[in-house]
Amino acid sequence: MKTKTRFAPVLNCILLVSLILASCSGRPGQATSTPIVPTPTFLEQAAPPAVIETDPPLDSVIGHLTPITFYFNQPMNPSTVESAFSGLPIGAYVWEDPSTLFYTPAQPYAPNSKLKVTIGTSLQSATGFGIAEPIELSFTVADFLRATNILPKRDSSDANVDAAVVASFNQPVVPLGDFENQPPAFSLQPSASGHGEWINTSTYIFYPDPALSGGTEYTVSLNPDLKTVSGVSVDGSGQNVWKFLTARPRVVTLDPPADQFIGPDAKITLTFNQPMDEESVQSNFLLSGTSGPVSGDFAWNEDGTELTFSPENNLERSIGYLLKVDADARSRGGVTLGEEFGAVLNTYAPFAVTETTPYQTSVEFRFSAPLPEIEYEDYVTITPALDNFLVNVYDYGEGPILSVNGVFLPATNYIIELAGTLKDQWGQSLGTPFVLNFTTPPLPASLSFNSIYNVALVRPDAPVLHANAVNIQTADLAIEPLTLQDFFTLQNSFEALQVYQPKSAVTYPQTFELPANTSQPVTFNLTSDNNQLLPGVYYVEVDSPQIQLNTQGNGSTPIRARRENPAPNSGGGGGFGINFVISSQVNLTFKRSAKEALVWAVDLPSQTPVAGAPVVIYDSAGNALGSGTTDSKGLWQGAINPYEGSVYAVLGAPGEENFGLAVNNWNSGFDAWNFGYSQYVEPPTTRLYVYTDRPIYRPGQTVYFRGVARQAFNGRYELPPLTEIPLSVMDW
Repeated sequence: MKTKTRFAPVLNCILLVSLILASCSGRPGQATSTPIVPTPTFLEQAAPPAVIETDPPLDSVIGHLTPITFYFNQPMNPSTVESAFSGLPIGAYVWEDPSTLFYTPAQPYAPNSKLKVTIGTSLQSATGFGIAEPIELSFTVADFLRATNILPKRDSSDANVDAAVVASFNQPVVPLGDFENQPPAFSLQPSASGHGEWINTSTYIFYPDPALSGGTEYTVSLNPDLKTVSGVSVDGSGQNVWKFLTARPRVVTLDPPADQFIGPDAKITLTFNQPMDEESVQSNFLLSGTSGPVSGDFAWNEDGTELTFSPENNLERSIGYLLKVDADARSRGGVTLGEEFGAVLNTYAPFAVTETTPYQTSVEFRFSAPLPEIEYEDYVTITPALDNFLVNVYDYGEGPILSVNGVFLPATNYIIELAGTLKDQWGQSLGTPFVLNFTTPPLPASLSFNSIYNVALVRPDAPVLHANAVNIQTADLAIEPLTLQDFFTLQNSFEALQVYQPKSAVTYPQTFELPANTSQPVTFNLTSDNNQLLPGVYYVEVDSPQIQLNTQGNGSTPIRARRENPAPNSGGGGGFGINFVISSQVNLTFKRSAKEALVWAVDLPSQTPVAGAPVVIYDSAGNALGSGTTDSKGLWQGAINPYEGSVYAVLGAPGEENFGLAVNNWNSGFDAWNFGYSQYVEPPTTRLYVYTDRPIYRPGQTVYFRGVARQAFNGRYELPPLTEIPLSVMDW
């Protein structure tokens, strides 16, 4: 059996002896005696000399005369250590104990630089041990104290008189958390009352109270005694004095503004950019009309920056009043406006209807003055009576409008009378009733087909299109068979559909005898009498001389207009909304997920499943995504390639008896949201959750981050088939 030597008790004794020796060391300022070289221990002989810590820490910011303490891992030979230093300016070395050296510079470090300190290989420990390589240490020497951001800006000439004066410095000046009872950062000339405070370690704000004098040049001088927390003083060669000029007094807002009409009882408010001498402003204020100056009362806010003038009597209607404040009006600081302020305020005209505009479902009356909030139905009479009769009042900035709304019958004469007792906000009435006599136009011609988007579905044995028509007498329907590829191209390209020209279309003229101005159901024949339409895909084009189409395929809609002989503006004629016909006796139920599709084919005449029929799933460009054959129940379910656009299910081929076609977005009325839940079909997708080690960084700091990657599909998260993920970092 081998005996193990226990070193822990021995090492503890060595450390205890080292602590006793350290407690007997000298202090800064005392003469350094020749140290007694202790008997080397096993630990001291095993470790080469090394600097284990410094105060301030390595690479930290230090002041221009900051002392540095070096802590070694063992007692050192003082003379070899002090002579081994390079990179430090002339200074004093004091040993606090055999392993702790306190250095005080006699000359300042170079400002705004890197202090690189090297301890050469001549260094020795108290036991005579040296080092094989020099020891490299570094610190960052602070720059001189400078104001890096000031408000108002240097030499600014329009500074706000009540704005704070701010100075932000390039480094901390006051200790964190000790902002009270600190010296001011600057002084103002001429002097100003107020209070200043350090809002953080490097920003000082002075709040003038009362406001600074307007039109005055102020000089800001930095406090020459300021020092940073590391003892750095203000840069004597820098620009420590700057000037700014406060704004002259002036009117900044007028309420109500000069570009709007004012009421007879209007109060006029002037807002100045600084406190004003109230008596001076009032003596230089004038509001005059055709009857001469207007007398009234003055009121000021507490700050002396807002004057409100209330005329003693109501102002006259339809008059331009001249408002002016003379250039001699003074601020509280004694500075004059320097130039006259003037404006013309126009009062509302006498209450009257100035304009009428009939529309398809409403008639607008524009007035010369605002209307009060009352029940306007009591002041409006219309013959014949309207269903859903309603009166609204609004103002979109072009004048007050009274809108009479309801169901106006087409091609009907109406008489609307506004009572003479109708009044504006100030109680002035129309005096005499206002009567408008007009006739509504006929309904615009329109056709609206029963379709899914722009596709209609018909059975071969019932080849007709169903539509609703208004004021249509004649129409032509052109029809042409399409290949599947042409259908895919036209269905998914609006530009291609716009320029498509049928090559072998057959045209079927249609004639209708319909009552005027009512929507009536009509049918359009797709074949000649008693003929079936072969199963397939067809392009259709409908044209009627009663409908004028614009370039977007919609009935043209005139803009709102003012007319000397008013008649309601008509709405636009309806667009047709159909481009394709699918002829099939098979009903296809088509459902897809991101990776699978299901098709159920049922023959409509026999109400039986279509078995053994080929099925192909296409994307919008006509590429096959999957295929198969229906089983005895008419079902096919299989895998498809992922695709994010429209997907088509095709049974058989055009011309075949069991041809059928369906699109995945033909789901009106039975989409997922119709049943109370949301659905978004997407293939397996990689999701990332990335976070950093902190929310904010300083320039030059390293950003550490972690991330979690998972593949999301069908409501589950799985490990993704990835070995690496590219990361892009952008500078915003």
